[in-house]
Amino acid sequence: MMISLERLLDGLEGVVVRDGHGFILTEPDLARFAGDGHPPRGWSLDRDPIWLEASVPGIVVAGDVRHGSVKRIAAGVGEGAIAVDFVHEYPRSNCHAGRPTS
Repeated sequence: MMISLERLLDGLEGVVVRDGHGFILTEPDLARFAGDGHPPRGWSLDRDPIWLEASVPGIVVAGDVRHGSVKRIAAGVGEGAIAVDFVHEYPRSNCHAGRPTS
């Protein structure tokens, strides 16, 4: 987990998909911008990324570093709280759910 007032994303260069401004793409933007409606290239699980999940399974992104965030403290806090829940759920969901067929 990384928390900062600035984007400390150098360590993720080449690891996760980012937009032209350096913000990390998460679901649903991954499907629109990086996956042509499909999971991103290299996605290794038999499920689609969940909301706030980056292009690498298990990397959950919240707040100002996320593409499309509203860049407000309260929004970042709310997303962070949801992200923590996703992190706890990840071990149970990382390989069970199949991709939707529709």
